Amino acid sequence: MAKTYRDQVEIDATKEGVVKFLSEHRNGGLLLDIAEAMESLVMAATATGKGGIVTIAIGVKPLDSDGAMNVADDVKTKLPKLPTPASIMFATPNGKLMRGDHRQAELEIEHLPERDANVTRLPPVSAPRSL
Repeated sequence: MAKTYRDQVEIDATKEGVVKFLSEHRNGGLLLDIAEAMESLVMAATATGKGGIVTIAIGVKPLDSDGAMNVADDVKTKLPKLPTPASIMFATPNGKLMRGDHRQAELEIEHLPERDANVTRLPPVSAPRSL
């Protein structure tokens, strides 16, 4: 069934009411929270190449029979994360983790002398041209 002009006017009025509520609730604080959450999400999605979610919850509770309402909101963001890099550790007999294998002897590392400053570097040789 096609929407009539009256149906469209009612829908537009409802939209205007929601937009007005969003701009007036907490003096625009809800819209600011949503904007900040969206910025964080877009930046994280761009950095990770993964998606995330912004969830907006609005609770309404009657205060009295005169039509007063207590309105609360909650804006949550689930940002995408890059995987945390893993490391390889070795278990000791007493249940601790160590970076090196406690069963292996340590290698003594000798430092090489610094390069002689008078060493001349040769220019790179280009490959021969093919015929």
